[in-house]
Amino acid sequence: MAVVAMLFFIFGFVTWINAILIPYFKVACQLNHQQSYLVAFAFYISYLLLSVPASYLLKRVGFKQGMMVGFWVMAAGAFIFVPAAYNRAYSLFLTGLFTLGGGLAILQTAANPYITILGPKETAARRFSIMGICNKFAGIVAPLLFAAVIFKADDKQLFEQIKTMTEPALTTTLTELLHRVVMPYTVVGFVLLLLGLFVRYSPLPEIDTDKETDEVAALTTGKTNIFQFPHLILGAVAIFLHVGSQVLAVDTVIGYAHSMGISIIEAKSFPSYTLTATIVGYLLGITLIPRFISQLTALRFCTVLGMILTVLIVYMQGQITFLGHVTDVSIWFVVLLGFANSMIWAGIWPLAMDGLGRFIKTGASVLIMGLSGNAILPLIYGYFADAYDVRLAYWVLLPCYIYLSFYALYGFKLKTWLPGKSMSSNQSKLPVKTSADMDRYKIFNGKVITPAGIINNGCVLVEGDKILEVTDRNIEFSGATDIDAGGKYISPGFIDIHVHGGGGHDFMDNTLEAFLGIAQTHARYGTTALTPTTLSCEKADLLKTLELYELADKQNTGGAQFIGIHIEGPYFAMSQRGAQDPRYIREPVEAEYKEILSASKHIKRWSAAPEVNGALAFGEYMTANNVLAAIAHTDAIYEDVIKAYEKGFTHATHFYSCMSGVTRRNAFRYAGVIESAYLIDGMTVEIIADGRHLPAPLLKLVHKIKGTENIALITDAMRAAGMPPGESILGSLKDGLPVIVEDDVAKLPDRSSFAGSVATADRLVRNMVQLSELPLIDAVKMATETPARIMKVDDTMGSLEAGKLANIIIFDEDITIDTTMINGKIIYVNNAGVPVSA
Repeated sequence: MAVVAMLFFIFGFVTWINAILIPYFKVACQLNHQQSYLVAFAFYISYLLLSVPASYLLKRVGFKQGMMVGFWVMAAGAFIFVPAAYNRAYSLFLTGLFTLGGGLAILQTAANPYITILGPKETAARRFSIMGICNKFAGIVAPLLFAAVIFKADDKQLFEQIKTMTEPALTTTLTELLHRVVMPYTVVGFVLLLLGLFVRYSPLPEIDTDKETDEVAALTTGKTNIFQFPHLILGAVAIFLHVGSQVLAVDTVIGYAHSMGISIIEAKSFPSYTLTATIVGYLLGITLIPRFISQLTALRFCTVLGMILTVLIVYMQGQITFLGHVTDVSIWFVVLLGFANSMIWAGIWPLAMDGLGRFIKTGASVLIMGLSGNAILPLIYGYFADAYDVRLAYWVLLPCYIYLSFYALYGFKLKTWLPGKSMSSNQSKLPVKTSADMDRYKIFNGKVITPAGIINNGCVLVEGDKILEVTDRNIEFSGATDIDAGGKYISPGFIDIHVHGGGGHDFMDNTLEAFLGIAQTHARYGTTALTPTTLSCEKADLLKTLELYELADKQNTGGAQFIGIHIEGPYFAMSQRGAQDPRYIREPVEAEYKEILSASKHIKRWSAAPEVNGALAFGEYMTANNVLAAIAHTDAIYEDVIKAYEKGFTHATHFYSCMSGVTRRNAFRYAGVIESAYLIDGMTVEIIADGRHLPAPLLKLVHKIKGTENIALITDAMRAAGMPPGESILGSLKDGLPVIVEDDVAKLPDRSSFAGSVATADRLVRNMVQLSELPLIDAVKMATETPARIMKVDDTMGSLEAGKLANIIIFDEDITIDTTMINGKIIYVNNAGVPVSA
């Protein structure tokens, strides 16, 4: 990693000198704006012309020897500056810059895949940020150091005098100016020669990019060229526009400041300010990704920020004093483009390189060709700066950032040019352990979802019913049954803390068959633990359910394990009863709930309306007995909720459903439970993320306000979950409510309202990714870690960590469940290779 960091420092040092060379050659060679930006054009056009040949060079000689060649080509370019200076030949300077860029094309084609491959894809942005700091630190140092070498203290007056000089004094002065580059570029040339030898014999490992996992092989089967990867080609365009935008922010800021009366000597600091802003962005990326935000979220934020800053550059005016400079405010918006650009490269590269397999070298070269944007965009800017105005010329940035936003939101997802078609991995056929004495498993070649992030090519070792180790190495595990995840995700099992039924059964049927059938049904969809949930009913029926739980829990070896009972009702507001039977709705009776609680040690949660008489005492008693008191079926207002929260009502049941929002009483408005849950930071909520009970905007809103740590995904499923559409029964078969299932939800027969969810846990996670556009790791956390913490079982489940129960699932990019393991036993394998839910 240190060697690669050194490479990126060199890239930055050689590249960002151009910020000084552009205004330097503009004066020394008497150029206009557009001609001066030929410096960037000559340097970066080499990426377009030489990147693909560079990929073939790397295939032939390997990465390390190829990088040595790249350094030597750069050295040749630096040495060309010597005769160019002595002959005052601007065209020869451009040749040297083209040669320098060609060497960098070889180095970049090799170095960037190293960053992507040497670690998990999901944390590539962090590695790119570290490399970016090295690159941009060099960018801060290089212009200042180079300016110190080629500029003198009295050059400000000299540059003003040049405007009025005549021959031969003008020729003599310009010749002296050009001779100043001879010494620094001679030194750079010899340093580059030595660096080539160093890299060739360094400990940097060779990497085999032709080897493919089964998943990647499936994606590349039948592909003959890189143009069959839309996400790559669109990514190359994104790179083209990004680097062009980035170099504009750095290379034009001196000229822009100079146009406003600031001397070049003073303005030389602004490229360093811009790159400092970029480094700040990198540091934030290293700190926040992926623990707090995903690299995709960071990419999207930066592209939108770029659009905003572009508009501000053009429209905002006014003098300010900052860092000792008296400038127009728009100059600082140019500087802030450095921050906006910081996480774009790091976000695009791993998305564009994903799944290329044996095409990775050529794919890398195509992305490096995108660096030619550094050549083209400055020329376009220079044209508009000459034709119109240096400020208005910044409009060229707006379409760039618009396209980058498109790629961040949609373009990277395209795996085929044909609409409606997508690539999917071959379904792995996982061995099922049948012998009772085979209690060890090694699950490998998968993307392991852990609390710290996603580990590519991870491995999970299972011994007995526990996780023994989670590692990024495929290590030997004696006596284990090997499970090849085929590149799919290895995840903690989903935990459903509110479920009534499934597979044609309801817990209120009060049969052993119902309990076990529901557990088996939901296990097929990735649920490894659940809380059987009751409905408002006769006390005798509830006591029978509690009694049956004991028997079912002991015999439940083939389905999602039970982690306690959730009693929903009967202490509700009649006005918000929803599908609860009105015959049983009543206020809390102390003797009754104490009797029920003493009847079973497995009651872990009880939902009630906090505003009804006796509810606060009920909540206090539940909390004292380690039972989670939850708010449900309620018309409470904010004042009621605050009192209830203080008594232990810390969770909101099926948030938004059967729950008060803002209400009006006479002329006054009152906040309801929904607003109260948003305002109380410590209150957790659960949501039925089936896309029906809560549409996409509300799913996004809940997550935006409450966050991943405070939201549990629940199915609230009734008996029709996992069953075909048609007629069904909500509640027990004895006295349940007839419903019809259509459009992926249960409805009353007259279709006037919903009558229950038929969701399964996989669908919840899928919806949070697709409808709410959340990172997968956040959606999984809301179905695993958060519900485990709410139910106080996070010490044994909810995450893949050594010592926790081996409740593990394997699923693909579409969240189609492939395998379910519960307590170290494989109880479901999707051998059909097709989705088991809609």
